[in-house]
Formats: sequence, structure tokens, C-alpha cells
Amino acid sequence: LLAAAPSVVECDVRFALPLTWPSYSSLCQRPEMQRVAFRDTLAAEPDPGLAPQEVVIAQAYGLHCGRVDVCFRFASPSNKAVTGPLERFEGFFQASARYRSMLLCEAFHLAAADSRAGEEQIDFQVCFTAKGGGEHNYLWQLVKQRAPEVAGCWMTEGVIPID
Repeated sequence: LLAAAPSVVECDVRFALPLTWPSYSSLCQRPEMQRVAFRDTLAAEPDPGLAPQEVVIAQAYGLHCGRVDVCFRFASPSNKAVTGPLERFEGFFQASARYRSMLLCEAFHLAAADSRAGEEQIDFQVCFTAKGGGEHNYLWQLVKQRAPEVAGCWMTEGVIPID
């Protein structure tokens, strides 16, 4: 990076795929990269300007990096009411849980998207490759929110295993 752009002081890699956490984390920790301010997906917050695909990427990337809090940040208020608080939500990713393959996964990719109910709801199929192999598919259900504190934001209503 510095060889190609020696004067770089900021690098925005939000929503860049594929961006594997071990490689990215190592890059950021290199001494010569300490002067570069990286902006990545882990800092993303719900915002009406984010596309549904970016919300799914933020959540899946957070889980890939072991950051359950990033995933929880984009759960809708009604989803959080059922699955929260964060400490309870983290339990969904423990060793015996159905969602375990997402946490610290080797990789993930978004497959098909399907809009429902006009432009207010959309589903994504997301495939996670677990450490040691094995693919696990999930249906990510997003709804454009109406509650005042998150009005216009795409947020996750639910995630359903589909394998």
C-alpha cells in the first residue's frame, strides 16, 4: 500500500470484500502502517444511507472478526427486544449453538437477495465457511425501520439457518 501511495494517511476499506480479518489486522499492526488511519466496517453504525447489502456485510464481517457487538448493533429494535441484551445475544454463538459457525468463520459471502413487500423488506442468503471447512447457509431478513430513533435504517429482523 505504501509503495503504491507513499503519502497516504487515510484508507477507507468499509464494506470491502473479501477482507479477511487476520490479514487486515496484521496489516494494521505493521509499524510502517501506524501513521495510516484505517476506516473499516467494524466502526459502521445504523444509518439511513447504508444499503441493505452493507448492513449484512457489517454484521457478517463483525462475526468473522469475533465482534458480536457489531452484529448486535444492526439488529432491529424488535429483534433486540427478543434476543438482547448483548450478553444474551452472545450466547447464540457459543460452542453448541446453531449460529456458532459464523463466529470467527474462515470466510463468508452473500448469495441471492430477494425483495419482499415493495422496497421495505429484503432477504439475503449468506454462506459462512467455518474454520476447518464446512459451509453453513443462513437467511438474513432485513426491514427498513420506522421507529423514530432508527427511521429509514435497514436493520435485521431475523436470521434463520437454512441448511
